Amino acid sequence: MSQTPQRLIRVGWLIDGLGGAIRRDVTLGVADGKIVSITETADQRGDEPHLDLSRATILPHLIDSHIHLWLSASTDPEYRARQCQATPEAITAQIKQNLGYLLAHGVVVARDLGDRHGLALAESRRFTDAPTRIIASGPGWHQNGRYGTLFAHAPETGETLVVACRRGDDGAPWLKIFQSGANSLKIFGQAAKPQFSAEEMRAATAWAHSQGKKVAVHANGAEAAHSALTAGCDSIEHGYFIGEENLREMARRGVVWAPTLVPMRALADYPGLSPAERAIAAKNLAHQIEQVRLGRKLGVQIVCGTDAGCTGVICGDALREELALLMKAGFSLAEAVKSATSDAASLLGLPGFSLAPGQPADFLVVRASPAQLPRKLFFIDAIYRNGEADRRFHAPIR
Repeated sequence: MSQTPQRLIRVGWLIDGLGGAIRRDVTLGVADGKIVSITETADQRGDEPHLDLSRATILPHLIDSHIHLWLSASTDPEYRARQCQATPEAITAQIKQNLGYLLAHGVVVARDLGDRHGLALAESRRFTDAPTRIIASGPGWHQNGRYGTLFAHAPETGETLVVACRRGDDGAPWLKIFQSGANSLKIFGQAAKPQFSAEEMRAATAWAHSQGKKVAVHANGAEAAHSALTAGCDSIEHGYFIGEENLREMARRGVVWAPTLVPMRALADYPGLSPAERAIAAKNLAHQIEQVRLGRKLGVQIVCGTDAGCTGVICGDALREELALLMKAGFSLAEAVKSATSDAASLLGLPGFSLAPGQPADFLVVRASPAQLPRKLFFIDAIYRNGEADRRFHAPIR
């Protein structure tokens, strides 16, 4: 049987998505859609590349691990109020627009964690071969009268959380539970009481795992995070003010953390808030950055999730902002990219999302050097899948 001829792709800089050192002037050998070799270009013996990307950086496809596709990110309160009453057709149009924004920034997978209409979940099933894949929880669960109305349903009167989960099971691969509220912009560090009892959390998590689902928990504050961790959750979402003890427990249990830094940065700049509220948002962000710095040192697996769709947090653009904030918390560029590629893929049970021999030749071509990243992550010239340019992607006019 004849072997497929190897194609050579010359690359200016390569970020492997595994946290390894950024490599300069390398040549990829690609055959049958996979990377078969990565060698120093200087070691090539006269072979001309089939594709010259020597002025670009390549990196794996990106994943946003926490997103709300049905929201527009508008900072206009009246518009957001109307959007919450929008028709399914209008919401589906917004989802498709956000998917376009994601693709323009190289995001090919989005984990949608809260849509009370279930439309992102429906969209994920309708277009399984779309350029950007949705992995959705569908509507989450919150306690009646507590935070989460926009994203979740509440158990009926007298109904426990696990009974509600069984009754409302929509077959989604993730179960989203709201175990705390949003962060206060009035009192720094104020933590709301958990929404569900420890027993309810354990029962719901055990049921989800028995169904092959993973469990993502919205948890701010130490008590809410502790109840989620001891219940056996798979990921903590946001995790503001959860404290060192919970971070150590996350590292011990292998629970993944999506700290969603960029929404608080957006609130710190939001003119619709008072100066005092913006100051609290900035203080919340600074505290969360220090928690991320500590979590990284303790060995917590941190993934890049943006909470895009929320006020001022625009799909696609938010991911490059989140990467920059992770770097402010001590991540190198290579480590930050890892949080949005192979680490996120591991959480979602996806193969690939790294550039190494044996892996699919799936990568982004970015017209920038690593020194200009993530700031210039929107200068994507092409998205390659299995070694070929994806014709569904068109670089935006800039």
